[in-house]
Amino acid sequence: MLISELEKKTGLPRHTIRFYEQEGLLEKHSIRRGENNYRDYSDQREIRRISVSG
Repeated sequence: MLISELEKKTGLPRHTIRFYEQEGLLEKHSIRRGENNYRDYSDQREIRRISVSG
């Protein structure tokens, strides 16, 4: 899922998500880069881990 979808699911702004990624709080295997260099967040466990609501 793109970062905009992750924002909606977690309730976190994209700069916070990117900060978590930069600080190593998100597992590297849960973030992939496409040919267009967009981040693809895929691991549901990571989403639950950073989610505000849950």
